[in-house]
Amino acid sequence: MKRITDFFEKITFEGETFQEEMMYSPEATAAFAKHANERDLYAHGISMSGSPLAYDWKSVRKFNEETLISYADFSTFLTGLQSRNINGIYKYHYPSAGGLYPIDIFIYVKENRIENIKQGLYQYHPLQNTLQLVSTEKIPVTLHYYGNRHIFSSSAFSVYLFYVPSASYPKYGGMGMFYGILDSGILLEFMGKSARKKGIGSCIIGNLDFQKFNYNFSQEKERLYLCGMEMGLPLQENDNAE
Repeated sequence: MKRITDFFEKITFEGETFQEEMMYSPEATAAFAKHANERDLYAHGISMSGSPLAYDWKSVRKFNEETLISYADFSTFLTGLQSRNINGIYKYHYPSAGGLYPIDIFIYVKENRIENIKQGLYQYHPLQNTLQLVSTEKIPVTLHYYGNRHIFSSSAFSVYLFYVPSASYPKYGGMGMFYGILDSGILLEFMGKSARKKGIGSCIIGNLDFQKFNYNFSQEKERLYLCGMEMGLPLQENDNAE
């Protein structure tokens, strides 16, 4: 299966070097994040005031592993992703370039974590608002890179987003992939905020090593993996969210 990251991993910038050790060192990652966020710390300009209109995003990295997510809450969350046929035009609750919605959504449910949903990998079909079981194979924690394995081990379910070239390339050419990346970002934010309304927390995860999972996501159509999200009930202490 091709990965969209195969393209981006070849990109270089003059004067910048890829520091792979940050994939394995929390301390190095934290120091770099501080440096990146403070790049304009001493800039000057016109001061803004007032309260932000929206400030409700929290990434959850450790989840409640004892309490099941109710079927009602999980179903309501997914129903927000459905497509509605309005006068012959398919409408969603979030936008997409050209109204094409070229993102396929797969969901991996852990054992005994969601009420009435068995462990397995499912594809969500927005037109029917259904989950279709595609594999019962257990996804190994090694699918994730070292720094994200504890998040995957704790979550109740995982969401994987794939770009389908046949759904946008004929209209946009190579830019279809770029728009697909933008679409996935919009979808990730929409899912995160929708889930929070049902008490479900989330953490966006980037690259994965799907070669360590036997299911072939491209067996029926060409798909490119874009991004994912780990989800579950947050711990009451909320000290793992930010």
